Amino acid sequence: MLDQVADFAFWKSLGAIIWVNLLLSGDNAVVIALAARSLPAKQQTTAVFWGSAAAIVLRIVLTIFAVALLQLPWLKLAGGALLMVAARRDTHEVLKLVDWHLLVFFAALFVVVEGLNGTGLPDQTYDKVRGLFGTSTNVQAWNFAWFAALGSNVFSNVPFVLVAGKWIGNFAQPELMWKVMALTTTLAGNLTILSGALAIIAVGALITVIQRILHVRGQAKSSTQTTIQ
Repeated sequence: MLDQVADFAFWKSLGAIIWVNLLLSGDNAVVIALAARSLPAKQQTTAVFWGSAAAIVLRIVLTIFAVALLQLPWLKLAGGALLMVAARRDTHEVLKLVDWHLLVFFAALFVVVEGLNGTGLPDQTYDKVRGLFGTSTNVQAWNFAWFAALGSNVFSNVPFVLVAGKWIGNFAQPELMWKVMALTTTLAGNLTILSGALAIIAVGALITVIQRILHVRGQAKSSTQTTIQ
């Protein structure tokens, strides 16, 4: 909590929220003023003051309540389903836009990596290579950078991050090592086709498109030859 108070980004975001709240509070002021208009002149000021205070408190309470509700995964899913119903769109057409191959690919990838972690092999590997990283922060950062780049090109960057992410807590500065791994695996993921999981998917999609083009051309050629005959 204290870190957020000292963070400039926190105050910037809070200021933006307050500014938006002030812009959206105009309708409340109008409603309160209209409601207080029928009261005697002496009571109008008191009604506007307490009405505005109640509106502010109620908005704060409802905001906290909404934030708490948004932490529930099933509520998010129910909200998405409700939006689809309210939009009156054919769910079959929406589901056709989902890249099921991509979802199955990453689901299988997570299952394989979790199974690998369950064997204890990643921990055994770290015990054998931890001496390569050194003890000081600078040495660990440089050594883990080239190790992450190499691992991303051998195993692909996504599974490497899922496995090596469990090692970060053993370094001198875990927060720095997270940044090192994020930077190196992102850059290394674009070095070769095998180094990035998305690159493999893109190449597979490209091959599928080329096959379809060749298939369409073949059908067109066959149709032309049949017409000539």
